[in-house]
Amino acid sequence: MTHANHPCAIWARTSLANYTWLCDLALALCDEKMARWPDKKPHACRPMLEWLAANPPPAMVPTTEMTEPATAMPDEFKVPGDPVASYRRYYRHKFETGIAAYGRIPERLPRFLLSE
Repeated sequence: MTHANHPCAIWARTSLANYTWLCDLALALCDEKMARWPDKKPHACRPMLEWLAANPPPAMVPTTEMTEPATAMPDEFKVPGDPVASYRRYYRHKFETGIAAYGRIPERLPRFLLSE
C-alpha cells in the first residue's frame, strides 16, 4: 500500500460521503479525458473506479454529509475553510509558472486559471 497517510487518502476513508464523492470525481475526470481525446482509449483505471464506486469498503462509516476535503499543498496557497479556492490558487500558480500547461481545447480552459 502506498500513500496510506497522505492527507487526501485519510480524508477519503473518513466517511462514506467522502469516499463516494471521490469516486464520482474520479469517474468525471475519466469522462473529461474522453471529451478531450475521443479518439483515445478510456483510461485504464476506469473499470477499477467503477468497481470501487459500486463496492465501498464494508467498514466505511455510513454518512451522508461530506467533511471538508484535505488540502495537500504548500501553506502559501491555502485559503482557510475553502479547499476549492486553495486548489484554484495552487493550480493557477502551476499554470502561471509553466509547471502545468493547458492547450488541448482552449475553449475549455478553466476561467480560474486566468484570474483570482
